[in-house]
Amino acid sequence: MRGAVMLSLLIGVAIMAYLWSTSAETASKVNRDVRQEMAPVTGRGPDGGSITDSAEFTADRAGLAVAKVKPGSYYEVFFGLKAGDVIVRAGDIDLKGQDETSAQTFLMDAAQKKRELVVMRAGARTTLTAK
Repeated sequence: MRGAVMLSLLIGVAIMAYLWSTSAETASKVNRDVRQEMAPVTGRGPDGGSITDSAEFTADRAGLAVAKVKPGSYYEVFFGLKAGDVIVRAGDIDLKGQDETSAQTFLMDAAQKKRELVVMRAGARTTLTAK
């Protein structure tokens, strides 16, 4: 009799553990999806980092040169931006001739609104569309 009670208890615990793990997986996926959907509003990437910290830029006569992109960051995940790219257009704003601060401001605005970025990559003009 005691063995049957213990077995029932163990089966109950196993079922609860299974349901909890399934629920936790679902909640984690929903959290990840919501974070990705809210990224344009919050200015944060899937890694939780701010859009302003997701890449480093330098002025370039053609636009804004990408010096470094953090793995898993806003610009990498949503646009596929890579170090060595030169951003020549952000949304409908041409970045050529813009000072670095203005160019970064236009870039951030376009990126948060998920507008297209046009870059020069390995000598070819490429349009990056937000995911």
